[in-house]
Amino acid sequence: MPAKRKHNPAVNYDYASVEAALLALDSPIHTSAKTVAIEYGMNDELFQKLVKDPSIRTKYKANNFPQTSPSAIEKQATYN
Repeated sequence: MPAKRKHNPAVNYDYASVEAALLALDSPIHTSAKTVAIEYGMNDELFQKLVKDPSIRTKYKANNFPQTSPSAIEKQATYN
């Protein structure tokens, strides 16, 4: 019998789809985060956590879009 795969609720979605889903949630058409999550194919629990806790969104954005360090920018400006 094949082994069952464990469902990982912490699936990483790309930032654009998360932002699109959050914008859709602001629309008067949608009634809940659950309906938006279903429409966008996201994990309902994870999406509701993103909606309730803005700090998770900030961490998510920071992890998916690494910032260039100021020292690297200064070095580039020095050599240009």
